[in-house]
Amino acid sequence: MTSSFPQQIKRMKSTGGLRRALDVLLVEEDPADIRLALEGLKESGFDLETRAVRGGVEALSFLRREGEYADARRPDVILLDLDIPGADGRELLGEIKRHSELERIPLTILAHSRSREEILQRHDLGVNCGIARPTGWNELTRVISTTVTSWLARSSPPGGGTRPAGGDPVRVLVIDDNPADVGLVRALLREQDPDGFVVSASGTLHDGLRSMDRETFDAVLLDLFLPDGNGEDTLARVVLRTSRPPILVLTGSADETIACRALRQGAEDFLSKTDLGGAALARAIRHAMARTRWRNHLDHLAHHDALTKLPNRTLFHDRLSQALEVARRNQQAVAVLFLDLDRFKEVNDTLGHAVGDAVLECAAERLKLAVRGSDTVARIGGDEFALLLPEVRSFDDVVLVGDKILSSLRAAFLIGPHRVAASASIGASVFPNDGEDAEALLKNADAAMYRAKQQGRNSLEFHSRPTGGRLTGRGALAQGLRNALDRGQFVLHYLPMIDAHGQVVSLEALIRWRHPDWGLIYPMQFIPLAEETGLIMEIGEWVVRSACSDRRRWQDGADLPPRVSINLSLRQLYQGRPLVDLLSRALSENGLEPTCLEVEVGEKTLAHDDNLALQTLHELADTGVSIALDDYGTGYSSPSRLRRLPIRRVKIDRSFIHNIAANVDDAALVTAMIGMGHGLKLSLVAEGVETCEQMSFLVEQQIDHLQGHYIGRPVPADSCTALLAAPRQKEA
Repeated sequence: MTSSFPQQIKRMKSTGGLRRALDVLLVEEDPADIRLALEGLKESGFDLETRAVRGGVEALSFLRREGEYADARRPDVILLDLDIPGADGRELLGEIKRHSELERIPLTILAHSRSREEILQRHDLGVNCGIARPTGWNELTRVISTTVTSWLARSSPPGGGTRPAGGDPVRVLVIDDNPADVGLVRALLREQDPDGFVVSASGTLHDGLRSMDRETFDAVLLDLFLPDGNGEDTLARVVLRTSRPPILVLTGSADETIACRALRQGAEDFLSKTDLGGAALARAIRHAMARTRWRNHLDHLAHHDALTKLPNRTLFHDRLSQALEVARRNQQAVAVLFLDLDRFKEVNDTLGHAVGDAVLECAAERLKLAVRGSDTVARIGGDEFALLLPEVRSFDDVVLVGDKILSSLRAAFLIGPHRVAASASIGASVFPNDGEDAEALLKNADAAMYRAKQQGRNSLEFHSRPTGGRLTGRGALAQGLRNALDRGQFVLHYLPMIDAHGQVVSLEALIRWRHPDWGLIYPMQFIPLAEETGLIMEIGEWVVRSACSDRRRWQDGADLPPRVSINLSLRQLYQGRPLVDLLSRALSENGLEPTCLEVEVGEKTLAHDDNLALQTLHELADTGVSIALDDYGTGYSSPSRLRRLPIRRVKIDRSFIHNIAANVDDAALVTAMIGMGHGLKLSLVAEGVETCEQMSFLVEQQIDHLQGHYIGRPVPADSCTALLAAPRQKEA
């Protein structure tokens, strides 16, 4: 590098939060390009110290700290021209990649163009990014910003010190039933750092878990063999907690096999009490804390958008799936909004990507302010956002949120000297009308968004929006219900249940309302209102007669037709004898035996030991109709109470099935439920089976019957004929 070029540029005020200036090494031959690059770096807003060298040989000397560069600091970022003299840039790059310390430095190529060949070459060379010149020097601001906030930030995760933020001592919980061992831990840590650790103790696993719920700890030392623990299951119960500090297994055993299994189960370290010193213990705790911080930091990066800090597609999908589980259990609706900023490409093309990124950040902030705290706003990619609205009651709720979003974007964004106008096109889908899983809801909301764009932008469109106007809530719903029976708008779909061999043994009748304007409406949206208005009686009678009629048709076309099951509410049970007579007449009119019918009653429906409801169930059982207890586990039915109910079947609620393949506690509960049910001579059904792993576990635990989307989705009555003619075998 010659004296005509400054070796350093003036330090500027840091906006990156660095403790020292950011060292940038510029390897470039052309003096004009060096000047342009230095000017571009001045615009970065970061505290920079830049050195420019003009040849590969000099660059290697600088990086190797040879000669006059013996005291030079290693650069934080390298900007490299591949066509430098002396040592070709590709040779220099090869040297950098072969050096274990130099290869970790972020490297940007100063390219001659944005051609496909140049881009592919950069990928082949393994560099971080490329800047085209001379027009691309203004991109240096973005490159430096990204490097500081993303790449270099990895060397300093949040809370990266050896103690919690603020210099507070490390809070350690020891779960061990031996007071002498607890005393040893306290003594060793006090000896190592008198003010560095605060040690609490619990003598049982139960007390330890309660302490973790009540207080915040930085690390847990866990003895695997506790009075109320069971070896490695003890560790599993602690690891499965949703929020926990790092766990170090502390045991008298030096068994390497146990140690390996403990580490695989989620422990951060395995320490033997027989070979424990203060320095080693303190170091192990602090290293475990550091690894946990790293893991949490990386997990945050994997599930959040780097620019807007919003949840990304992966996290949004996970939250949507969880919301759908809750909605199914509580018979609620969930809305998904898919939003695309109108004409955003024009902003990028005319004002540049830096302004475009600023617009996205501002839009994200406005979206968060437009929704409830329980809602989720995510950036899906580019200028696309998705919103999750749980527990919506009507289309009006979704319309209100959509209007708030459109209003929030109405004011122009002020980005530096630019005034950027913005609007958005929004598509909405609603569970369960527009789909029963996350993929379907996102796909349908996306399709509705494109329809909003086609119809003029800056608007909200529903995937199945009513053609005669939006659903206006309870008034329209109640009026529609009164007309639905007369106009034949109700239909039944049937959810299959199979035994452990894959044979269809039952079809559960699920009512749907096929409205000419509003589309297919699911029961969770109209049954509660039908209960309040009393229309449930007439609707219930229609379900009974229709289900028995369908069962008779299947009997004509199948060798061994399954029974059909219907759901009864508490209000229906209050009818008493008239309900029993209704079922008996429907069976008789269709030439069916009582064993062809099963009624399902939710556990919460019988939560208060209502005498009239119980009497109705006993009378139904006396006729030969089978009775099943639905959603078991959501109420308070003890084994002794189950014995008093006239039930033959217990259906385990889907909330227990969802995590049995991964959650030891849920797996243990389901196993206990099956064992208890069989002990009471009851048949056990698993609801909500959605994966092969769940089915395999349940069959291994000797479940009697299975039901869920993995087994089969609800289908219209006409489709059941083909289903029964050639039953599908599900392999566990």
